[in-house]
Amino acid sequence: MNWLNGAAAWYRALGPMTRRGIVAILLVVVGMAGSRLLSGRGLLEPAPPALSADAPDPAVVPASVVAAPIRIPLARLTELLEDAVPTEYGDLAQRHELSGRERTEVSFHLERGPFDASVTGDVVTLRAPIHYALRAFYDPPVLPEMSASCGTETDTPSPRLNVAISAPVSVDRDWRLRTDVRVLDIGPATDTPRDRCLITFLDLDITGTVVDAARGFLEDHVDHLDSLAASVDVRSSMEEWWRVLDTPIHLSDSLWLTMGPEALQRGDVTGHGDSLDVALALRARPSLRYGPRPSPVSAPLPPLEEGDVPSALDLRVEARIDYAAASDLLLSEAAGLTVDYDGRRARADSLRVFGIGGGRLALEVLVSGDVSARLYLVGTPRIDPSTGRIHVPDLDFDVATRDVVIAAAAWLRSAQLKERLRDAANWSAQPAAEWAAGWLREGLNRDLSDDLRVEGEVSSVRVVGVHARRDALVVRVAAGGSARLFVARTRPTR
Repeated sequence: MNWLNGAAAWYRALGPMTRRGIVAILLVVVGMAGSRLLSGRGLLEPAPPALSADAPDPAVVPASVVAAPIRIPLARLTELLEDAVPTEYGDLAQRHELSGRERTEVSFHLERGPFDASVTGDVVTLRAPIHYALRAFYDPPVLPEMSASCGTETDTPSPRLNVAISAPVSVDRDWRLRTDVRVLDIGPATDTPRDRCLITFLDLDITGTVVDAARGFLEDHVDHLDSLAASVDVRSSMEEWWRVLDTPIHLSDSLWLTMGPEALQRGDVTGHGDSLDVALALRARPSLRYGPRPSPVSAPLPPLEEGDVPSALDLRVEARIDYAAASDLLLSEAAGLTVDYDGRRARADSLRVFGIGGGRLALEVLVSGDVSARLYLVGTPRIDPSTGRIHVPDLDFDVATRDVVIAAAAWLRSAQLKERLRDAANWSAQPAAEWAAGWLREGLNRDLSDDLRVEGEVSSVRVVGVHARRDALVVRVAAGGSARLFVARTRPTR
């Protein structure tokens, strides 16, 4: 051990500068030896960057808004009212005292025709004709009973009334129709003698009596009509459409558009011919995803909210791009990149991008030439707000690469390989924006089911953020334009 003690004494006798120089030389030697030990056949191959947990995603993407009007045909409501309101009322064999006329009685029979529905604004109006027959009886004090009739003769057309029932209609939080039915109008169908009931021997127009009887009959059914409207269950159809919206849309080989529906908001209710249009706004979080088919969220249909329904499309889309695709893009930009320094040359033959957690990505570069090495650089992708470009401003050699490989090939520092790769890892966001816009147009113009179709136009799109996760590169896109969901067929049930 004497030689070791002597060497130690000699080292201590050296000046500080000399000692640091010797340590540096030893580190280079050890680094070169270590790198050779790591390489199988002369390839300098440091350990890859350590993986860490994903950093929390940036602020939650604001929900997008898509206009989603639904059209509810009034045919089903009309059918229910047809079943609820009897087509006949009264009996010619049953007499009633005539108010204000002593010793006078009347009997009548009303026969209702089919309802016809129309809508103006949010008010539905149901109209129906009523044909009637009436008999009047008068029992004078000493003479025999006298009688007369109208509408009972088979060879004479019966007199008619026209009835109008109206109700404002809305859809409540539980997806049911709500009405407030009122008898709007009832009276003779025309002003002609055909539609009036005149009892000549009494010098009496009995038409008003029939009108009062018909009004009382209908008003007795108002509450029942409101309950029938509430039994028109729009919810079942909406639940079916909600499941469709939650189903991923297959765009291409491994590309999917998910709508991510979250809520529905109701605006105005307006009429359209024989249908009711309910303006809805769908709040959703659309996402373009590469890879296997995403799993539906399977969230239940939420209660219907109230509020303003914007007409313009306001989309915030997350496009998930797997690192294989990102690697292909970088390879097209930087494959074959060559650096020269002091008579030496290195060429980037292949490049691979992958996520390492913490919001960072790693760039694996296989270099050939005067040095054969597998290099790792790490950094955090960003959007340059001044240029709209995606770049990695802090891209730098990983610790293992810097300590091992650069120790064996220090000239790569002076050759500015890192700087050249950093420049290469700088892409215009416009292709990504145009790519997203193209697929959004594709996804927003299609039949989603036999009953549901989406139509939209994307007029503007821009990349607003990028975030590196371990499984994918997440690019956030803002899109403007218009989009509407159309229901081709509505099937409300009782």
